[in-house]
Amino acid sequence: MNAGTHHDVAIVGYGPVGTMSALLLQTLGLSVVIVERDTELCPFPRAAHFDDEIIRALQSVDLAHLIDDMEPPTVYEYFDKDWNKFLSRVFPQGQSDQGYAHDYMFFQPDVEAAMRATLLAAPNPPTLLTGHEVLTIADSGSEVALTVRDLATDDESTLHASYVIGADGARSLVRKAMGSEYVEISPSNSWYIVDVKLTADADPGWDQWEWCHPERCVTLVPLCGPYRRFEFDVKEGETADELMALDSTWKLLEPWLKPGEAEILRRDVYQFHSLLANRWRSGRLLIAGDAAHLMSPKLGQGLCTGMRDAVNLAWKLARVVRGTAPDSLLDSYELERKPPAQQYVEISAFMVGEILGHARSGAAAPAIEVEQIVLQRQKMGSDVTRADDALVGTLSRQPFLADGRHLDEAVGYRFALLVSPAAHAVIDDAVRSDLAQLDTAVIVAGHDPVADYLADMGREAILIRPDRYVAGSAVEVHEVPHLVAAVAAAFMAVS
Repeated sequence: MNAGTHHDVAIVGYGPVGTMSALLLQTLGLSVVIVERDTELCPFPRAAHFDDEIIRALQSVDLAHLIDDMEPPTVYEYFDKDWNKFLSRVFPQGQSDQGYAHDYMFFQPDVEAAMRATLLAAPNPPTLLTGHEVLTIADSGSEVALTVRDLATDDESTLHASYVIGADGARSLVRKAMGSEYVEISPSNSWYIVDVKLTADADPGWDQWEWCHPERCVTLVPLCGPYRRFEFDVKEGETADELMALDSTWKLLEPWLKPGEAEILRRDVYQFHSLLANRWRSGRLLIAGDAAHLMSPKLGQGLCTGMRDAVNLAWKLARVVRGTAPDSLLDSYELERKPPAQQYVEISAFMVGEILGHARSGAAAPAIEVEQIVLQRQKMGSDVTRADDALVGTLSRQPFLADGRHLDEAVGYRFALLVSPAAHAVIDDAVRSDLAQLDTAVIVAGHDPVADYLADMGREAILIRPDRYVAGSAVEVHEVPHLVAAVAAAFMAVS
């Protein structure tokens, strides 16, 4: 690489969070370079679940069609040691307010391959440095210099970027360069993960379950299609080599699958960590995904949380790089994303504790409980407009438009102002100027779900950020000019 090459953003890490960040930045016209040690896509899944908000995010980069190869889960059941059911957690069914099913199970290699193909097929693909490692990162205050080494040739080169996103996982070099450290939220647990592909009629089931046995807890996670995941808690004194031996693995799988009925794709002793980085930004360096937080997969929110990081950060970086917003806008990234991430780290750790606690007690199943899985929408904590506006910081709905499209299909990854006809009538030249500087799509409600959304919220206007969270709203028509001016002032550079 030419030592003088400069990019708007360098992304360290080419996993799903790094790829999503690149897709969004690419959509906004920024130049991106990606540095990744591996040369090939990881052939086995790590994450397995997306919620509706993440599908909406994928829609913004033309990847909502991936749901055609995903499957909504139905139930998550808990059994005691004698296979008596004591809890049945039912996933919500039907369409959510995001315009999709509430939850989807997927096979990560297929999803990542599609994301990468879309990224590289675009008119402005990123510079891709696979088979390279970052050696040093130096933030001069005006740009970042990264020394990288080609692992095949040992050749070193330097690339320059305005900002760096570290999406480089738990051992993040970017996090270390920032002087940021993980803080343990809850003690770690060791689990043996076995991913399989069914090759015969035998099937351990499509419903997710926990077998809370005092000798060993076992989890079944159906992914999609023929893919299944087993999780076995590791007992004190057991070693990874002992568990991962092929004979030992088939012995663990024996109650459900036998050799010839499935192909083992992955065997790995994995730590279910509950960790949160204490700093997410230092100057021109930022971290996202596992570099910023690690959580147990029991909640199914690890990758979802990382994808939210990418969606929150990309549009802010674009505005700052272009000079249409102050650098201080990037401080809102940690303020808005760290508390929700911590919440999910804590909930997922609690779930592991509950499962292991019941198993170790050896207690018989109590009366069967049936409950609806309801994961409350998270609200961001750094309100940028009126503190008395309860909608600020909440995830907006995605109503369908009169022509049948999803809202975001008409809007794209940008601001959107949903207005009643009366509110639209008060938009004057000054308001239009602010909307243009924010790059805002204006959607006027008709006899459609947009009007229903406004009516349900008791609003004449709702201003939505590119990450689909509400920036502000107006209860009365006359409040619309002030709403737009306030949001514009919060997100635009001071001239």
